[in-house]
Amino acid sequence: MAKPVVWTHGFKPAITQAQQALILWFEGMIVGLAARAGHHLGALDVESAGKFGLKLEERFLADNPKPHRFFRASIGSTVERKVYDELCGLWTGAKRVVDGGAWAGVYQGEIGTKDDIVTIVFAIEYQPSHAPALPCSFKKSRPDIRLSIGTGSDGVNYEALFDLTSEGQVGHVLKKGDRWLSKPNVAYVSEIVWTNDDIMHR
Repeated sequence: MAKPVVWTHGFKPAITQAQQALILWFEGMIVGLAARAGHHLGALDVESAGKFGLKLEERFLADNPKPHRFFRASIGSTVERKVYDELCGLWTGAKRVVDGGAWAGVYQGEIGTKDDIVTIVFAIEYQPSHAPALPCSFKKSRPDIRLSIGTGSDGVNYEALFDLTSEGQVGHVLKKGDRWLSKPNVAYVSEIVWTNDDIMHR
């Protein structure tokens, strides 16, 4: 099972209840997508694993249960690609409004909550600021997913950061450049952790 590891200890007073609900709903969606991606790989769904598919299959079928570094890198990039694919298409119908190359860019889509259909703006592997929706800029790191949460009660624009991470890399966001937790416009930081059990079951 994938799970969130939250590094933001409580919300700033300016973050409204609606914004908090949006963050947690979006996080839950990413957790579900990461778990789904891990399960598909564990079930030997290697055909959709991109350029690493053959390597993945070799390692899954090998007797040695401990994967080497290349395999771990292959798994990580494949989980990310699957999450991005479903996040942009099936789950939000998002369209890219700023092209950043490959998957990178800013997207606009819609999610259905229990009360309404909400238009959202998020970014994938995108470093520049995209004001006012995504007020932060990154030079020494690259968040996997950034979510615009709009203007807080103080009139300031905020965003939330999510990083797809393996079990062995939990806490690596604390070592990244740009000091994510110290950015004044960042309301929330979490790692979405996919587990080895998801990937390695046979």
